[in-house]
Amino acid sequence: MRPSEATPPRVPAERPAVALVGFMGVGKSVVGRALAHRLGLPFVDTDEILAQRHGPVAEQVRSDEAEFRAREAGLAEELCDGVPRVVATGGGFVESRSAWDHLRAAYRTIWLDAPLEVSAERVRGTDRPAWDARVVERWARRRASWLEAAVRVDASLSFGQVVEHSVRASVAAAFVHQGAAGPCPVHVVDALDALGRWLRAVAPGHRVLVLDTEVERLWGARLHAAWGPLPTVVVPSGEAAKTVDTWASLVDQLLSAGVTRDSTVLALGGGVVGDLAGFAAATTLRGVPVVQLPTTLLAMVDSALGGKTAVDHPRGKNLVGVFHPPVAIGVWPGFLETLPERERASGMAEVVKTALIAGPDLFDAVSGPIGVDVLARCLETKAAIVERDPFDHGCRLWLNAGHTVGHAIEAALGFGTWTHGEAVAAGLVAEASFAVRSGVCRDPSLPEELARRLGAHGLPVSIPEVASELLFAAAALDKKGRADTIRVPLPVTVGEMTVVDVPRSKLHELFGRSTR
Repeated sequence: MRPSEATPPRVPAERPAVALVGFMGVGKSVVGRALAHRLGLPFVDTDEILAQRHGPVAEQVRSDEAEFRAREAGLAEELCDGVPRVVATGGGFVESRSAWDHLRAAYRTIWLDAPLEVSAERVRGTDRPAWDARVVERWARRRASWLEAAVRVDASLSFGQVVEHSVRASVAAAFVHQGAAGPCPVHVVDALDALGRWLRAVAPGHRVLVLDTEVERLWGARLHAAWGPLPTVVVPSGEAAKTVDTWASLVDQLLSAGVTRDSTVLALGGGVVGDLAGFAAATTLRGVPVVQLPTTLLAMVDSALGGKTAVDHPRGKNLVGVFHPPVAIGVWPGFLETLPERERASGMAEVVKTALIAGPDLFDAVSGPIGVDVLARCLETKAAIVERDPFDHGCRLWLNAGHTVGHAIEAALGFGTWTHGEAVAAGLVAEASFAVRSGVCRDPSLPEELARRLGAHGLPVSIPEVASELLFAAAALDKKGRADTIRVPLPVTVGEMTVVDVPRSKLHELFGRSTR
């Protein structure tokens, strides 16, 4: 399947209010009241309003359900008045297409989803008009509409967890990524202080800031002036610092900073800080939340989203790590002001890679200046793929385009000799060339087009002069490897990818080397 078929519609950055939908018994009213309190908004329960106007809801439904649904549709129009509020709807609210369409147009809709048996237990002994022999049919029919909600929250979790996930899902965002650990708002802001205000909403408890020495030098004073004093841990800069020793030191410093289960680690930096802080957060106290705050182009369009955290091992890149999805991602393009030109170019490799996967619209857009919209579209492309395959078993492998060869280049040259983006750029061209030679790619001009676009940013487009045995040895340790093959994502054309199992005995063909 192509990414465009999996990409959800973008949730508008600003919604005036939040509406909770779902089956009876999932907790819309109690969660809604708690959510409204957390957000400082008034609370409205549609069933309560209709009961005040027309009598008990159960009697209205039994008497004339069609008339009751019409009343719900009329109330939905009334509530689309631009007033900020939290709305809890009745279990059958989505039965009226008009009511549901009005709600989705004006509110960020959150589906509280729980198995039917959970709802049954919660409504036992209550007067629920629709809990009868047709309950399964009703649940199945309504589910098609609930799937259209902006965000899904698992309502079978504890009350506190459901409220916390709903708060995160309610915060204004460029879009909400439905991550493996629940809703992850991805927010793009226009000012540093706005990023601080947003952080206080998504991480209201104890926060610990993790950044590297270079980001501290460039932004430390401005950060503390805008956000106020925060416990801060500084790690060394650069890929060479992404080691087990640095991770162990970071864990020790987090514990010294007073991290508890209600703390949130703020990972402010590029991919190295994101990996290190994410891995430390995942392994401290068996896991504390992390918010990714990328400061490099590469991290903004790729590494901040997806939950991959790791450190390098002498045998290869990212060989020690875990999946630990962030609870939120905050992007302020202003951080790019101080990004060195080499690092900015490095990030363009991931932009081009993502556009290659996404399709012609984004691929054409990245030939010009990279604005906020392109950043958001790159993140949306990755989010759609990660949501389909959170643990790298299928289409998420597409996101490793250029990385099989790229990681081998980094290891063979010595980590830090080339930037990650430089290695991926050469890897993209090499893998596309292999795809053409092997008959996988339908567009023989694609390697040349990739080389042109990447080269325009000063990125290398060919594998450096390095011993073949070093490249092959590094590739053999690729995380996508199997017993006798390595799984390599290859382009069929712009917007269409496939995964090919390359025999280890033929790795030299992937690198365009004539002999082993």
